[in-house]
Amino acid sequence: MSEFTTTTMINPITVTGDPVRFREIIDLIAAYMSEQDGFVRLRFFQSHRHPEKYYMLAEWRDLDAHQAAADRRSPEVLGWFAELKELTEVAPDFFATLAARESVPLTHGTQAPPR
Repeated sequence: MSEFTTTTMINPITVTGDPVRFREIIDLIAAYMSEQDGFVRLRFFQSHRHPEKYYMLAEWRDLDAHQAAADRRSPEVLGWFAELKELTEVAPDFFATLAARESVPLTHGTQAPPR
């Protein structure tokens, strides 16, 4: 079995409403998610060229952990998601992590490996 077993929700987001309120809601949702069992990390990106376009990558221990967190949402949290839906166009999907690589720092006197 691979060491890479996490599930990542990749969510392309286009903001069609108030961008300030959008960021406020994202902050609330991110705080909620980060407190849930099975949550690993969240990365949130905004396009340099198209400021209304974002990507949210939310990594979870597995798909069941994400579903359990979704099932536990309070009425207040459900309200945030409903408001988010009014401000955006989204198309989330879930992906298994198949591989990952980190940069290797070069030490003095070494060369980067050939490509």
